[in-house]
Amino acid sequence: MANQGAKKLCVDDIRGFLERENESESDFSLSESEFELDSSSSGAYESSDEELSDPVSLDSSLQNISSHTPEHHFQWTKWDDNQADEDMCAKPLFSGVAGIFVPLPSNVSPLQCFELLFSDDFVQCIVIETNTYANKCLQDAQNSGVDSNARITLWHDACEKEMRLFIALILAMGIISMPELKLYWTREYLLQTPISHETFLLKRFQLLLRYLHFVNDEDTDNNDRLRKIRPLLEMLCTSFRKTCMPGQNISVDESLMLFKGRLLMKQYIPQREPGLE
Repeated sequence: MANQGAKKLCVDDIRGFLERENESESDFSLSESEFELDSSSSGAYESSDEELSDPVSLDSSLQNISSHTPEHHFQWTKWDDNQADEDMCAKPLFSGVAGIFVPLPSNVSPLQCFELLFSDDFVQCIVIETNTYANKCLQDAQNSGVDSNARITLWHDACEKEMRLFIALILAMGIISMPELKLYWTREYLLQTPISHETFLLKRFQLLLRYLHFVNDEDTDNNDRLRKIRPLLEMLCTSFRKTCMPGQNISVDESLMLFKGRLLMKQYIPQREPGLE
């Protein structure tokens, strides 16, 4: 009779059975309601199709097989989801206090929330490094005999108030999208954005954008891929830690920003535009 729906033996059971078989020189066959050898484990033994008629012989044979089972043989147990969560999939306990650490008034404005993260030290750092870099470029241009009508000759040091207006206009440009920078200063009725030309002249905005800097290039580590924004990044991380503590369960997602410049961290995905992730 063919063996169908029977149980499988492990490799150690098969090895012990074969050793016992060689000593006694007796045949041992399995009924369809008993065990089935795993062909992928043994590959050299096939069970007989004959049925055992002597129940005593069957019991003694099964005892011989079980005697060769390893001492540390695994046993099946019922799966308990609750016990598995406690023992096997235990998570570290969340000991933080979620929420905002800084007291805020009930009528807090978006500007006040922004200033909690982008403090005066943050803006002052940008002003110092931008002025240092621009003055260095201006000095190099003058030493090389640059033309007096060159745009860099119009440079003068920025202040914190001007830098705050510059950052605010950059954020507004992220909401109001234009195909070209100069269109923000157009006077056409259908396209004009009055806040742009009321805040900056186009040439001054271009100068600030050209020489915007966050770190002294002479003090950076060339092996650091984020060396151009490292001080800025550290200051932001410090502000985030001092301001707010997220809860235990958070969801972190990624986004791809379009970028066609030269940068080592730029990723190229054939189905998408090249950008930063």
